[in-house]
Amino acid sequence: MKEDRLYYYTYYAEWITWLAPLSQFVETENRNEQIIHACMCVMRCVAVTCYFRHLTEVFKKAGIEVTSQNRREVDKVIHSIAGVEYKNCPAAWREVKKRLAEDEEAFISRLRKDVAKALKTGK
Repeated sequence: MKEDRLYYYTYYAEWITWLAPLSQFVETENRNEQIIHACMCVMRCVAVTCYFRHLTEVFKKAGIEVTSQNRREVDKVIHSIAGVEYKNCPAAWREVKKRLAEDEEAFISRLRKDVAKALKTGK
């Protein structure tokens, strides 16, 4: 948990300058809460792409081409395989790394099968 927070707060200083205008849309009187809320929302979105860049070889081996149209479905499948609630990307990435270390081929096989099924059914 501490690593997750450290990861998030590392980027806080860089984002604070351009997030301040976005924070006006958060309904609270406390200016710091507004900025932190806006920052956390953006970081949740960025976290998705963070771990995907580490999986390019896995996607290649599985024969999966990640596009802007299927990115969310692939992400949901990975969270499902990892047994992690969707959008908890740091926890999903930790579990994916663990599973790849244990049995990469089994993970790739399941990813290939589950992504094909998800894209076919649209779920």
